[in-house]
Amino acid sequence: MSDFPTPPENALCRGCGYALRGLPSNRCPECGREFDPRDPATMLLGRRVGRLETFFSRPPRLWLNGPAALAGVSLIVATSGPGGYFGLLILTIYLGMFLAVVWGLRLLIAAGIAIANRRRSRPSMRTMARWVALPVIFASAALICAFNVPELTAFWLSKSAMERHARVCLNNPTTAPATPSWLGVFPIKRVETFHGGVRFFVAETGFLSEHGYEYLPQDNSAAEKTHQGEKIAENWYRWTRGFMD
Repeated sequence: MSDFPTPPENALCRGCGYALRGLPSNRCPECGREFDPRDPATMLLGRRVGRLETFFSRPPRLWLNGPAALAGVSLIVATSGPGGYFGLLILTIYLGMFLAVVWGLRLLIAAGIAIANRRRSRPSMRTMARWVALPVIFASAALICAFNVPELTAFWLSKSAMERHARVCLNNPTTAPATPSWLGVFPIKRVETFHGGVRFFVAETGFLSEHGYEYLPQDNSAAEKTHQGEKIAENWYRWTRGFMD
């Protein structure tokens, strides 16, 4: 039994139009807005909130936060290759921009409705969590990519497979094995042997450039002079070949 007066039969939440009759507390369970059953100004009486107003006053749910999570995962996958998987990266950026615009418009509309309905109470934690889900997802994915976690993880998952293939190539320089479609989690465009080392071209990476890894199994002055990029593991280098190279 509640310890506060019962709202009128037609009392609705000023924030989202939720029916307030029979609730266990003086807070709307939908949007978190507080109301006072003794103060008609804190409720909507005699007017039912329309569906559009109700929809736009509520925080985003799975229909927006779901694609946002998908975009976050897509960004991580797109940056897991050396130089990034260009096509997927561009699609992800456009998707993220579209979702951010939709989220921003929803926030502005919901704020306008709240101001028009004189909403002053603090939203519930559930409501706040739904509103911040999209920016938190995007910020987390961007931070993970900024520290190059996706590519380093993909490299270490693929390192043993590339190393085995490189040894086969070096042990049979005159009869190189067929280029596999995949080595570990990397799609392979082609494999080249050079001066005691092996170069792997990762497919679909970069724009007007090629990216991949070089394997140098031993100290070799000629090989050391030909590798490009930075050393990322023992005997392994990340490299890039530009369009004009």
